[in-house]
Amino acid sequence: MKYLTAAVCLLLPGLASAAPPSTIPDLIRSLQDTNLAIRMKAIRELGELGTAGRPAVPELCRLLREDENVEVRRQAAAALAQVGRPAVLELSA
Repeated sequence: MKYLTAAVCLLLPGLASAAPPSTIPDLIRSLQDTNLAIRMKAIRELGELGTAGRPAVPELCRLLREDENVEVRRQAAAALAQVGRPAVLELSA
């Protein structure tokens, strides 16, 4: 069975990189880290979750509006686009 799981992860890389819901709070906390690389990784991983990343929308919106680093703002915008409709509703509020 473990070989089948490994094969699926190789064929479908999105499954291997998607964070389980239990790690979403940790990723959201990482968005406030002073280390740029940690913030960028958390943003990318939250975006990869799609609509499951909805709990991070307020913090991603904050980064989009307030972060000093232009790359962080770009990544936050991309992650919000990946989250989809829940992000649009938050941004338009």
